[in-house]
Amino acid sequence: MENFKAGLAARGLLDGGMVVHYLVELERPTAGLRDYFAGAAPEMTPEDARVFHFFVQEKLKGLKRLATEIDTGYAQDV
Repeated sequence: MENFKAGLAARGLLDGGMVVHYLVELERPTAGLRDYFAGAAPEMTPEDARVFHFFVQEKLKGLKRLATEIDTGYAQDV
């Protein structure tokens, strides 16, 4: 996600809108999963991790579609 953020920053697209919404929504569940797999989230159950994983997968699908739209628009502008 850091590479994606860098690409957005280079295009001047990190100042709001749908992209930022997706990124904000992904922060907590990805951090939770990272902690879970590192053994640093004892309160998270395997079921919780599956729910977080599903959420992240679905949001990433939307983010990939959005990235394709951004790249298409960016290529036309350049």
